[in-house]
Amino acid sequence: MSNSDHTRWGTEFQYSVLEWFGHHYTDEFSTEVSIPVGVVGAEKKDHKYDIANKDRSIVIECKRYNWTETGNVPSAKIRSLNEAVFYLHLLDNSCYKVLAMVKASHPKQIQTLAEYYVRTNHNLIGDVIIAEYDPDSEKMRFINGQGVESNSCHVFQMDNPSQALNEMKLEKIIDYGSQANGVIYHTWDSGERWLGRCKKCGGLVLVQDSEYHGQEDDDYYTDYFPVYSANEAQSYNLRLDGFEIEKKFPGRFLMQTNNHPTHWST
Repeated sequence: MSNSDHTRWGTEFQYSVLEWFGHHYTDEFSTEVSIPVGVVGAEKKDHKYDIANKDRSIVIECKRYNWTETGNVPSAKIRSLNEAVFYLHLLDNSCYKVLAMVKASHPKQIQTLAEYYVRTNHNLIGDVIIAEYDPDSEKMRFINGQGVESNSCHVFQMDNPSQALNEMKLEKIIDYGSQANGVIYHTWDSGERWLGRCKKCGGLVLVQDSEYHGQEDDDYYTDYFPVYSANEAQSYNLRLDGFEIEKKFPGRFLMQTNNHPTHWST
């Protein structure tokens, strides 16, 4: 296989990842974005990242790596992944950092290369999200989180919203409060966000409680957003206020109010 083939496949993968994030995050993304970075105390210099959104709050590195032909660990590729993680760590802490890897399987391996990388290099990854993109299904899977990772809750596969709400049994594991960094975590007058884990399936749900203070009666609104990790939940907290998350969330979510039937978002 020629180097030109590797370059072409890498570029195709990069644009597939860009299209996925552009669609699901309802944002404008560009490729080959130069951002000045450097360690503390050193002069910052431009480093070119594969993908970033317009305000540079989401930055993505893309790697289309596979197991070796015989199913062994591609050691040189692992070192390249570590280098990509290092440069992502140089970005501001408020930035949502993603290392997007292609879904790479092999008959001799029981896990994908992305899963192997997270398991063996978790001490280096820190707050970088390792995402695995499957070009065949065009689906993205977020593998790791800040000590809290999971699949999304099973109820979001149900058709009946009332049944889904009754089936979802959540325990609160992270309380985000009402706002942070200038982002309001509710609609209308008051409220909060918190991360819940389903007691039945272990899936994670980002919950947004809101309250409207009327002259006679108050109205209450609760949104339930399926997430795969605490890091994914925090990415929404960093960027989207109470109204924006309802408009821009990538996928359907459950909406409950005190004066309307529970329904799926449309």
